[in-house]
Amino acid sequence: MDDRPICIVHITEDGDIDYLLNGEAVLFLVVDERAPGDRVYQMTRQTPREEIASLIAGSPIGSRHDSRHVAIAHRIERALQGKSHLQIVDK
Repeated sequence: MDDRPICIVHITEDGDIDYLLNGEAVLFLVVDERAPGDRVYQMTRQTPREEIASLIAGSPIGSRHDSRHVAIAHRIERALQGKSHLQIVDK
């Protein structure tokens, strides 16, 4: 992991969401249309770089531009629909 500023949205297996931020030159804003009185919110919690490195733990960092994106996106979409990502193929 290099020294660039970093923001992480960490979603746990239970669905809890935590926002981790490290770096001086980072402005991390959350825009939530469901909260008109507090629609734009600045995330200000600074997280030690060691905690972020431990969370990432050497896992590869994927991208919507890599070769696995289509398969992963399909799997997520099917899960949101409550369906299996595998399908029987008709001959």
